[in-house]
Amino acid sequence: MSIALTALIGWYTRVLYQAESALTAIQQLASVRYLDKVRAVRRLAQDEEVFTKHDARYAQYHQQLGDLALARAAHNAAVGLITRASENDSYPFEAFLRSLPAHAAPPEQRPADQASSAAAPGSGLHDLTATAPEDPDPCSTLAVATAEAAHRETSRTHATDLAPKRDLLEDYCFLVNIGDDNPGILFTPTFGAQYTFEIGTQRMILSGWVLPFLYGLLGASVFLMRSLLNERTANMALFPVLLRLALGGIAGLVIGWFSVPGVGTSATQISSIPFGVAFLAGFSIDTLFALLERLTHSLSAAPRRRPANTHG
Repeated sequence: MSIALTALIGWYTRVLYQAESALTAIQQLASVRYLDKVRAVRRLAQDEEVFTKHDARYAQYHQQLGDLALARAAHNAAVGLITRASENDSYPFEAFLRSLPAHAAPPEQRPADQASSAAAPGSGLHDLTATAPEDPDPCSTLAVATAEAAHRETSRTHATDLAPKRDLLEDYCFLVNIGDDNPGILFTPTFGAQYTFEIGTQRMILSGWVLPFLYGLLGASVFLMRSLLNERTANMALFPVLLRLALGGIAGLVIGWFSVPGVGTSATQISSIPFGVAFLAGFSIDTLFALLERLTHSLSAAPRRRPANTHG
């Protein structure tokens, strides 16, 4: 049992630190400002004198292009962390257990299931089509629209409404022209914000409930193993063993309540000290309950006041 608990603790610890890294990545996405970097390089590249005169702006263009490549790499790494953290299983072998009904289905039903899962909102195909423009060739459409706008006058209100969309489409076409591998990322500028609450809640549950409970169970199981190896102590019956394990898990939960992080984008590093204290609480339950009883007595004992001396 101790080996199984140790493996389970290791699995949930990996999920916890992955969620913590994802919250840090969400903060990094806000500081990278990838769209602003793309727009600055694109507007500098639209000036033909930059490439004909080879002056200071030419060197500035190449420097900004290098900064854009670094920002794209940081952005892609952050997106990968957030995606993996949001797709983590709730328990070990969850994906395998969910796939069992699909393998048990008749063969004639499997192609339809695969087609429906391919178009599901969580699949990669849906995510790819959701971030890509509806026009199969938006850059050619932008060129035609620009040529038509040059030959006719448009109202100031209409031009103001189309300006943000035109800028975004020009940024997209600029990334296509320089060979960017994922230009559709511009159409999801707030990526990661929708996962903040989900990942933060997962982090809070793991660090404040699941892992302290498992560490308490591990401490209680180690105590039982030590008792079995000690020849001076009598072997415990099944019910006392189960009761000891339950109290160990509850003791770990009590320790975890004092270290529950808040839900949000805060990526404060999680300390392993509460987990160690939860293990000690599960190992020495008697000491923990003795401390709780002392605390209860000290809080419930009202201070006694001496009666006032009314006699002169």
